[in-house]
Formats: sequence, C-alpha cells, structure tokens
Amino acid sequence: MRAILEFSLPEDEELFNVACKGRDLWFVWWNFSRFLKEELDNDGERYSDEEVRVLERVRNRFYEISDEYGINGELMS
Repeated sequence: MRAILEFSLPEDEELFNVACKGRDLWFVWWNFSRFLKEELDNDGERYSDEEVRVLERVRNRFYEISDEYGINGELMS
C-alpha cells in the first residue's frame, strides 16, 4: 500500500509542517505518557498525597484529550 500527501505551497504550509512533524509529535506524546506513568509508579518515594492526586488528574486529562483525537498507546505497537 502506498499513500501520497500533496500540498499546495505556500497556501498549505501549516498543514505541510504538521504532516512533516507528525513523527516528532508522536514521540513527544509517547515520552510524556511514559514520564507520567513512571512518576506515578514512584509516587510513594517522591510526592505527597496531594501531589499524587494532581499527577493523576494531569494523566487522566492527558489521556482524555488524546482519546478525543484518536491517539493512544496502541498506535505504537
């Protein structure tokens, strides 16, 4: 299978840049996802109960927003 994206430049420059940076954006998402998981896995060592609750809220909202755009960890496998 082959997919070809075409852009009319300079009119579509913003869309072109998003398409070109998609892989980088994916790795930003993946690394932040892993960071949140690792921080919460080590919660007893570093954070107060309130800080853990805040991290959990951030993580939950992060995944809610990701789900709204159809982005999840399954894309990585």
